[in-house]
Amino acid sequence: MNTSMRTQPLPSVLRALGALLVLLLVQACENTDRVFTPEPDAGPTTDMGGLTCDAPLSPCRNMCLDLGSDPMNCGTCGFACAGDQMCVSGRCLGACPTGQTRCGQRCVNLNTDRTSCGSCERSCAAGLVCSEGVCAQECGPMYARCDVIGDAGAGTDAGAVTGRTCTDTSIDERNCGACGNRCAAGQVCESGSCRLMCPTSQMMCGNACVDLATSNAHCGTCGNACPSGQRCTAGACAPVGCPATFTVCGGVCTDTANDTVNCGTCGNVCPTPASCRMGRCSIDCPSGRTACGALCVNTATDRLHCGACGTACPAGQLCALGVCQPGCPTGTIRCGDLCVDTSTDVANCGACATACAAGQVCTGGVCAGACTAAQINCLGRCVNAQYDPANCGACGVACGAGFACRMGVCRPLTSTDASVCAAPSLLCGGLCVDPRTDNVNCGMCGQACAADRICAAGVCSAPCTSTQRRCGAACVNTTTDRDNCGACGNVCPTGQSCLAGRCGCPTAQTYCGMGATATCSSTQTDRANCGACGMACPGTIPCAGGVCGCPMGQTNCSNACANLQSDAANCGGCGRACPMGQFCVRGACGAMPPLYHGWTSPIAGCSTTGYNMTATTSLGGMYPYNTGDSAACRAWKVAATVCTTEPTAYSGMENWQCPVSGGFTDPVFGTYCMASNQYSCSTCPGACNAGPCRSGSNTLRNCSGSETTQP
Repeated sequence: MNTSMRTQPLPSVLRALGALLVLLLVQACENTDRVFTPEPDAGPTTDMGGLTCDAPLSPCRNMCLDLGSDPMNCGTCGFACAGDQMCVSGRCLGACPTGQTRCGQRCVNLNTDRTSCGSCERSCAAGLVCSEGVCAQECGPMYARCDVIGDAGAGTDAGAVTGRTCTDTSIDERNCGACGNRCAAGQVCESGSCRLMCPTSQMMCGNACVDLATSNAHCGTCGNACPSGQRCTAGACAPVGCPATFTVCGGVCTDTANDTVNCGTCGNVCPTPASCRMGRCSIDCPSGRTACGALCVNTATDRLHCGACGTACPAGQLCALGVCQPGCPTGTIRCGDLCVDTSTDVANCGACATACAAGQVCTGGVCAGACTAAQINCLGRCVNAQYDPANCGACGVACGAGFACRMGVCRPLTSTDASVCAAPSLLCGGLCVDPRTDNVNCGMCGQACAADRICAAGVCSAPCTSTQRRCGAACVNTTTDRDNCGACGNVCPTGQSCLAGRCGCPTAQTYCGMGATATCSSTQTDRANCGACGMACPGTIPCAGGVCGCPMGQTNCSNACANLQSDAANCGGCGRACPMGQFCVRGACGAMPPLYHGWTSPIAGCSTTGYNMTATTSLGGMYPYNTGDSAACRAWKVAATVCTTEPTAYSGMENWQCPVSGGFTDPVFGTYCMASNQYSCSTCPGACNAGPCRSGSNTLRNCSGSETTQP
């Protein structure tokens, strides 16, 4: 009994231990992670259905999924994590690993995850990456990603990181050489190093900004130090004590106002024989000339210095009397680019380029030895220095506006003091002017000509062209003008022409007649002077080769030429007229053959019942047509005249052809030569003796034999 009592509790103990084991297993099951370890990533994978995915995705249920983080397919397709577990690296876990944060059912690194950057709710936009919990740009190989440090103000603490950015650390003053290396105020970042920023007028020499124009240690260039006793002036070392009005040229104090090798500026050399005056190169000019720069010019005629230095005339105009004009004034002609008076100009005496010898003057267009007792020689011109306003008392002494030259002295004028002006000059505005040529006082005081007109003979007129000459108020070509042939006023005799400035008849013509009836005649063709002056042809007989007569094929009938083969008034002989309604065909009166072989034109409105015009064809002879016919109508009439069979359309309505054309003579319109069509000539079946038969550029040979008539 004691034995049974000792063995009886064993089943109860076993049952209790079993229950405890089951409880522990259940609890262990609930707290143990479900693990599936996938095979290492080997690149793109393909399922049996052919779906291919790029790593780290894998094909699953016809989709590409990340089996390393998908809680419904954790580690392998279809393996779901229980409850609130998460899938981390293909393992179902109850908590995230160190350094990761749970966002939904995913464990993410908030410092690098683009969908949860810094917090679960923040995702980065396209083109940005998550770096240290901040969405930032993807920087290229030449850039670095640096923190954006905020400045104090606007709710931002100084030094706080407000974001990240890509920057070029070789030039970024906030990240010079490396992120966070900020240059000091007044510095710039060059090649990754902070340097001083120099003003515009200075340059960096070593670690200092210097003015190369005044720095004695860096004069002109860095490191160029001036010797003792000199100072840097305008970038050059110069002796101390150089006057303020002087300029340092090559290290020497120079007076550029008078130095011929440094005139006005250093290195500006005046050409010989000019000298430097007031900083400009100038020369001493003879009387009548003006110094313009380094040249002595005549401002009365110089196109580049007309009236004053630097006053240039527009293209096509000349300088005359110190005024730019479109043409030469009356009394002058154009010689090159100058208007000259050939009656007084020693370089163009009587004609252009005819120069007088040294010491001579030009008087009346003739070189002479000396001026008269009342004149003086000024640049080869004889002038009266007692009254000449340009040479008053001496050559080159010009009287200004409001003054006149009287007894060799310039004196002021009054409105009533007209006696000082020699005829035909007038006193206008205090000046003696010639109203015949003065553009401001043309014909009378105050009557000014327009800009495109000149004053000629007291009348404002258009300027003459280069091939014309002014005769009075008119521009004429003296090489062809019968009223001014060769010279103004030289009138050619009646009937003659002006040829190359000479009166006469053209080549191959003869001057016939006298007085008002005189004329230039071609005696080879002139019926009134056939063969010789006064030999007139009778009636209407033409003149050919200097002989009166009818052309071949025609006969003289009562001093008129007639074709006896076709002239209805002289049919077969002079005076044999055909009855009314008949025609002359081959010298016999009869009815006229039908036009166009009797064919009817397919062209609308193309009449074939008559004609009023004729024209030649390419195969010889003529074809009839009417004024107003269309091009298509006329083209058909050509073909219908020369073809032996009715023409057919061949290319549009303006080109026609027929199997055979020509090879016959029409009694009215002439002979047509044989051709396969109107564009290619062949041989002639008859005697095409009316002349060569042409078609385009081809010429048919003449043939012998009997003539065939129109079919």
